[in-house]
Amino acid sequence: MSAEIAIVDDEDILCELLTEVLTDEGYGACSFTSAQACLQAMRAGFRPRLIFVDLRMGDLSGAEFVRRIRDGGHGEDIHIYVMSGSMLDEDYPPRHYIQGVVGKPFDLEKILRIAANRLGARTATAPLGHGGLRADG
Repeated sequence: MSAEIAIVDDEDILCELLTEVLTDEGYGACSFTSAQACLQAMRAGFRPRLIFVDLRMGDLSGAEFVRRIRDGGHGEDIHIYVMSGSMLDEDYPPRHYIQGVVGKPFDLEKILRIAANRLGARTATAPLGHGGLRADG
């Protein structure tokens, strides 16, 4: 798998949207609708440099997913941002395990700024064209 960005969210539409936007901007992105699927791909050799992960998912929480990645020996080489619609009662992973939190609904421009800051700017392969679109979680 040649993607450098992983999106992990149990909502198909958000996975599709983020993958499309990031790909259109020149990033290699792929999505997983379960944390277990992403962990399985990582065990098989997938090494994303940046992960956006939802905190509330059915199979495995985003917080537990992050803990498994960090406790499994994946150090500072992976930048992880958790995504959440609630900032109050979530089971967040330890702060030193993540680089930040992206609130839902989120601004796609913020996602692109994070990707550019962590991976470098890319040349867009197609016009962005979402005009400030916000995705609701």
